[in-house]
Amino acid sequence: EDIMSFVFGKEYASANITFAVLMSSIFAVYLFVVLSAFLFAHDKHRKMFGYTIITSLSNVALNAALRPHYGIIGAAVATVFSNSLYAFFVWRIVKKINYFTVLPRLFKIVVAAAIMVFFTFFMAKFGINVVVNIISSGAIYFGLLYLLKEETIEEIKLFLPR
Repeated sequence: EDIMSFVFGKEYASANITFAVLMSSIFAVYLFVVLSAFLFAHDKHRKMFGYTIITSLSNVALNAALRPHYGIIGAAVATVFSNSLYAFFVWRIVKKINYFTVLPRLFKIVVAAAIMVFFTFFMAKFGINVVVNIISSGAIYFGLLYLLKEETIEEIKLFLPR
């Protein structure tokens, strides 16, 4: 609610549940954007067409089923489902082209994210300003990644000016 009020104004604060539902798809959206770029680079983007049709139709069908009963939250759930389904399909195609593993590398990232969520939640409960909360949460997350010696930090350093 604080983020919605800060970014869009108090009149949009009631959309906080819808915003939270849509934010849950951020991983899926990130995943299919990155993996889609991989498919384009390997000239395999035509394989995505059928899955695009399937996921688009699933979004339309779920919207038709959920919106009458749940309104905008139902539409958000339909979008999250469709995005996740598309990410799953793209993931499968990419894995057939170039096998990779992800789960073994996620432990430190998940630990850092869980601790950050804990601090973010309590800062919000204690009324800390939303901007301060976001900046502090980001600092906590990246600080923990640094302390845990996560490889991602080394990759980020490559993009920073020396």
